[in-house]
Amino acid sequence: NVAAMAWKPLCASILAVACQSCVLVWHLDPTSLSTRPSSGCAQVLSYPGHSPVTSLAWAPSGERLLSASPVDTAMLVWDVSTESCVQLQWFGGGGVTLLAWSPDGSKVLAATPSAVFRVWEAQMWTCERWPTLRGRCQTGCWSPDGSRLLFTVLGESVIYSLSFSE
Repeated sequence: NVAAMAWKPLCASILAVACQSCVLVWHLDPTSLSTRPSSGCAQVLSYPGHSPVTSLAWAPSGERLLSASPVDTAMLVWDVSTESCVQLQWFGGGGVTLLAWSPDGSKVLAATPSAVFRVWEAQMWTCERWPTLRGRCQTGCWSPDGSRLLFTVLGESVIYSLSFSE
């Protein structure tokens, strides 16, 4: 089952695919007439207990890939070139249902299945915990400069805004 897909930024030939038990990183030939990649051109990124993978986000630079699962309380930061990852663990709020990297690469939105989301600082990987009044964070997007996060809460018809200063 494919839950999410994300093209590597500034690259027409690398696609990350979130699957039941892993992340597949397909190395596609952009000149090929076939649109179905073979298993021989895929890297398999897996980590024990990190499944199902349902959310992916590439860093704007394309150097790192985030993966998340709604039932795993860790978010993984992958170095795809070495197939290694760093586990970012926290307690409370459940797993992660949505990942969104800010365009400047300095922050990451990580929404959970509960009424809390986190904003991670992407250098030292520290996070701020943000509770919602009711419901979970449904979606979010960053301003082009990464200074403002807009988000919605499931069941509400309001767009909320958070501002971040540098």
